[in-house]
Amino acid sequence: MNPIDIISILIVAAVCVAALRAGAQLATACGVDEPAARWALAWISPNAVVIVGVHVVGLTGLIVDRAILTLPIIAVAVVVAFTVGHAAARRMIGDHLPFVRPQGLPAEGDGLGSLWWAVAALGGVYAVFLIDAATRYPTGYDGTHYHLPAAIGWMQARAMHLSPGVPHYSSPENGMIGVLLLSYLRLEKLITLVNMPYAAALGCTVYALARATGAGRRGAAAATCVAMSAPMVVFQSVSGYVDVFAAQFYLAALLAVVHAGRAATDRQRNGLMTLAGIACGIALGSRISYLAAAPPLVVIVVVAARTGFGGVRNGALPIVGAVTRFGTGILVCSGFWFARGAIEAGNPFYPLEIKAAGRVLLPGVDPGACFPERSVGATAAYCAGYPWHESKRGGGYAYGVDNGTGAACAVFVPVGMLAALWGGVRRRSTDSTNAWSWWFAALAIVGFVLLATVFYGVVRYALPFVLVGACAAAPMMDRLVQSYRRRVTVLLTLTVAVGGSAAALKPAHALMGRIRDGRWSRSAFYEVPAMIGELPPESRIAVISESATPLCYALLGGDYSNRIYSPAHVKQVLGDGMTRDALLNGPFDYLFVREPWPADWPVDLPVSIVYDDINSRTNRTTPATRVYRVDR
Repeated sequence: MNPIDIISILIVAAVCVAALRAGAQLATACGVDEPAARWALAWISPNAVVIVGVHVVGLTGLIVDRAILTLPIIAVAVVVAFTVGHAAARRMIGDHLPFVRPQGLPAEGDGLGSLWWAVAALGGVYAVFLIDAATRYPTGYDGTHYHLPAAIGWMQARAMHLSPGVPHYSSPENGMIGVLLLSYLRLEKLITLVNMPYAAALGCTVYALARATGAGRRGAAAATCVAMSAPMVVFQSVSGYVDVFAAQFYLAALLAVVHAGRAATDRQRNGLMTLAGIACGIALGSRISYLAAAPPLVVIVVVAARTGFGGVRNGALPIVGAVTRFGTGILVCSGFWFARGAIEAGNPFYPLEIKAAGRVLLPGVDPGACFPERSVGATAAYCAGYPWHESKRGGGYAYGVDNGTGAACAVFVPVGMLAALWGGVRRRSTDSTNAWSWWFAALAIVGFVLLATVFYGVVRYALPFVLVGACAAAPMMDRLVQSYRRRVTVLLTLTVAVGGSAAALKPAHALMGRIRDGRWSRSAFYEVPAMIGELPPESRIAVISESATPLCYALLGGDYSNRIYSPAHVKQVLGDGMTRDALLNGPFDYLFVREPWPADWPVDLPVSIVYDDINSRTNRTTPATRVYRVDR
């Protein structure tokens, strides 16, 4: 490890600690005195500071066309971002703003009591996943396919250019900035667990939102167990995906809006609306699908600014001010991705293709081309039964990073949402807690509509709306726990344990397999030749086989010294196809090929085989692999 890089990462860590403390102070100054809400909102600050610092360095490098994305420069930018942000927050909120208790806070209630059994069951599930993750390497199809390679590619190039190949490889990647920082120090084992802090923050945020509906501690804890037991959430907590990361900040934005609607002063409200925008911007800069998820949140911002859920604030000025602060906050942590798309692809929304009247206005990829063609009605019918059948389109009932909301969700959330909607209609109350329960349920329904239309039935795209549904169910669960404590506790514990156990079978089976076979090395885990990690530094490997695309991350090597060309990028480089002249003039040093072997290669290719396991591989179900060296 480079000593300067070590010092730089320690500086970044120290700034994050300072920003977390400053974020907690900011939340308190804005009237947030519920501990879970305060720390959920405080978590926004350190992430925003690091993201802004990296974005500033990345954008500067793109503008001046220089490779300046080094860890020392990032550390300096993060320090500057924290200094500027802290000064701006103090100016907005005030140095010594007295705390004013906000309106409509729920009562503290009793302790968890017997609900600790459900918490223990949930903890057991996460323990299995953590043990498995601590003894393996990063996983996740999309993660090893393009999320992780994109971050490693930035580190290698010292710049944040668009990823060559398929356009969606260049999606916004705020969720990979932590991976970028760790990759400078080659801390691959920590990359495996990079999403765990965000999973913990997600649980804290869900609990705070559930409390905002008026639920007591037990009801909020029950809703949190339901949300965090979703197999999709558990799997993504230890994988290379970004949906848990993005969902956490989307819900943190919603939480900030909740407290802005209850704020006792205009300065508190302004600070929380800005904080909400920053959190939403982090989510939007993590997945392009949040372009569709952000507008419903803007609607809630408008309603909160006008009515406040606790008092009437009529007039256009509060609404315009709130939306302006929210929109400005969004651009703080997502503006870089729009700027990068505009500079390098001529499309600020890249990789999305923008059409009007059938005419392509801005280049990119049509989202519909990435998914099987399905009617909206058929997709809606599939999604309507999803909480109970949980089958994955074309993939059976396997739980994974993109499938499964769990038994607890199926039992409690749909009924709890109906209770919230009915209660809001029947009472027609202006009380803030009743209003938020109703709005959470309505937001979850909006998520269902998005799932059946622009999300093409991909459940993980709608993850924050699924979790909001659990928050909407919290008041009903609170009443059930109070009235039928033992029965509800048993039911909740069983559903969490059953759903969690079904999900934990996969990592437990994988762990037992590694113990049995002794597959602890990186090459054995990914089933790639050990020689990949022994190639000369900066060896350029062309992945020829489409079936080997998920191995793009594995082929980087443990020290991330190899340069990888995905199959789509290889086709771009070769142009008319694999020919002697194209290969000699190309940048490749090695060709990685898996069965079936290419049938159209010319016989005069200047290559020699340096690895072939067709007769020596131990797992006969794994396609044979060949590695060719390009002879120049």
